[in-house]
Amino acid sequence: MSRAARAGLRTFARRLDNPPYLVVSTSGPPREKPSVPPRPADGIEISCEGGMFFDADKGHIVYLDSIVVIEPRFKLTAASELKVFLEKRENADEKGLEGPESFGDVKTIVATGGVTVVRHDPNDQRPPIIASADTATYDAKSGDFVLRGGFPTIRQGQSSLQAEQPGLYLRFYANGNFFAEKGRWKTIGDIARLRDQKDNP
Repeated sequence: MSRAARAGLRTFARRLDNPPYLVVSTSGPPREKPSVPPRPADGIEISCEGGMFFDADKGHIVYLDSIVVIEPRFKLTAASELKVFLEKRENADEKGLEGPESFGDVKTIVATGGVTVVRHDPNDQRPPIIASADTATYDAKSGDFVLRGGFPTIRQGQSSLQAEQPGLYLRFYANGNFFAEKGRWKTIGDIARLRDQKDNP
């Protein structure tokens, strides 16, 4: 990312009423992915290798190539592109706010190119839930993901669910639940874990 782009984003973050919610990593993605990614206390940390673009009029931020997103609730990686859509501040036009000052928090994130989302159990009692697809759309308010493109897959430990026909989508809720669109899906269960649960209720 260029020095000018980093400076522009930091200036924008300082203008917000809330603490900066975007932290730009200057070191790029880690060379070795840790098994448990660091979790920022709040906000979102985004790193990329292909640079970024900020449209101050539309409130869009675009990151390119080898993107890594770390947020308190999840870690996301994408190969191609990440678009961040910012929410327009209430009464921004009436208050005469323009450019970066007219936008507030993150509204939606859209990632493309071999997207993987990892969600850890807050209590670290269960294996992480890992979901993947060609694209993922994240709703910042609800914390839900919609994964589509290719053959969406979700897994936890040895259990998994994978689309067996193209065009299906998978909704991954913030609480760990998920919904698979009607179609052909393949389920693989952790038989040993299910047997242990049956024998030791």
